[in-house]
Amino acid sequence: MSTMLPQDSDQQQIQTFELNGPILTITLENGGKESVDLSTYDGIQGPVGPVGSMNTDGQSAYEVLLNKGNSGTKQDFLDSLKGADGATGLQGPSGGDGSNGLSAYEIWLQEGNLRTE
Repeated sequence: MSTMLPQDSDQQQIQTFELNGPILTITLENGGKESVDLSTYDGIQGPVGPVGSMNTDGQSAYEVLLNKGNSGTKQDFLDSLKGADGATGLQGPSGGDGSNGLSAYEIWLQEGNLRTE
């Protein structure tokens, strides 16, 4: 086990200690102070704790609502979660020109009709 106090501390009693973040400062009887950055120490891994007991599932929000004296179907509850429609957004930029489509005659030919004059 390591000690935080120097070997020549002549067994002074600790008067106060202060923990400021990871810095521990100890004040001794003679007014001397020692500070240690505890973040530089690696602690020993403790044993794994026991597995907790399995509990039952809690209530749904709908069940809590009913238990508070409210009524209605589950669908009523779900419908109540939807707020009012928001304001219409700004008009977006116009799209570019598309490619020219087929004429009615070209579509008629693609459907298997034969060209006649």
